[in-house]
Amino acid sequence: MGKRSEKVLEPGTWGGFGGKIDEGETPVKALERELREETGFHQEADYVGVCVFGKNGFEYYNYLVIIPQEFQPTLNAETDEFLWTSIDSLPEPLHFGLEEALPYYKA
Repeated sequence: MGKRSEKVLEPGTWGGFGGKIDEGETPVKALERELREETGFHQEADYVGVCVFGKNGFEYYNYLVIIPQEFQPTLNAETDEFLWTSIDSLPEPLHFGLEEALPYYKA
């Protein structure tokens, strides 16, 4: 999980990594790019679509990313800190996108 910095919307909240889908990208390709940009992650992973919801004219795609092992992220300016945690002990406050998706992750 990443704690969003003052340089992005919803600063100080905890959530997953991601961002805007560029023209011509699929949601998964955008996720792979955002993970590289925001964490330095560039390994093979399984992406499980959890849910899609809309807010303020945007669609938010939420994925569970299953990786082979934990790693030390290289964070960019969008994230102040990170932590590995279980779904049952999440830090607060949560980003509204994660709050919306949480019931689907738990299911």
